[in-house]
Order: sequence, then structure tokens, then C-alpha cells
Amino acid sequence: MTKRLFPVNSEHVLGSVGLFLLILVGRLAEPAQRPQQTFAGRAFGWMARRAIDAVAVMGWLVDRLPGPAVVPSHPPRAMRAPVGVRT
Repeated sequence: MTKRLFPVNSEHVLGSVGLFLLILVGRLAEPAQRPQQTFAGRAFGWMARRAIDAVAVMGWLVDRLPGPAVVPSHPPRAMRAPVGVRT
């Protein structure tokens, strides 16, 4: 049984995670900003703001990750001197 039930394409995983986080922030934005009258409402608003902060911190960290190392498949060719230039 070599077939997977849910095949995952590694190129789209980061985009899917980003979309999930974007939806999460969108859902939490309204409760985080509306006026709260009860203790439970204030606690939920506080947690919503901290969750949005956590998403922002994750984005900040991902932006500062180093890029992938690119290894050339073959060594670079020797450069020729331009025409008319003595070496």
C-alpha cells in the first residue's frame, strides 16, 4: 500500500500554513478590538490579541530565515577575457 490518503506537495505547504494563519487573524481581529463588558469577554479579547501577536512574531522569524543554499550542478566555466584586453 504505497498510495497516501492525503498526498502533500511540499511546495504548497508553506502557502497553506500562511493561508490558515491569515484566516485565524481575520477571525480573531473582531473579538480583539470590540469593547468588552464582562470578565470573560476581556479575557477572550486579551487571548485574541496575544494570538495575533504570536502570528506576527512567527512571520517576523520566518522573514529572517536564511535562504536555501544553492549548490551548482557543475563547476563554473573559466571566464574568457574580453576581446582587445591584454592579460
